[in-house]
Amino acid sequence: MNVDLRGGDRRVSEQVSDHIDTGPGIGGIASTGVAELVRALDELAVTIERATRAGVMGYLLKPLRECELRPAIELAMARFQEFLTLQKENEDLKKTLGARKIIERAKSILMESRHLTEA
Repeated sequence: MNVDLRGGDRRVSEQVSDHIDTGPGIGGIASTGVAELVRALDELAVTIERATRAGVMGYLLKPLRECELRPAIELAMARFQEFLTLQKENEDLKKTLGARKIIERAKSILMESRHLTEA
């Protein structure tokens, strides 16, 4: 069972197959938060590595207790929001660095053409 954590939408859907399929994500992380519910402890060892690569933000073992569901979803949502914030910061820094490289290259060309030095 997967719990989709997009925005305010908290859809729960059963997965028919036994594999984790989150679709393409950025840097190996799903583009939406996912909390994976695993049927039994023996499935956990097999699934945990794939889940990590897929960007699963939380794990619960079946049989599911209602008192565990809300905290797990809240935690997964918080982690996903942190991820989105870091992703945005990363994109902004890449843009800033790209602009800085262009500025430094232009500066270098200007200094060479005018025979200037840093001092």
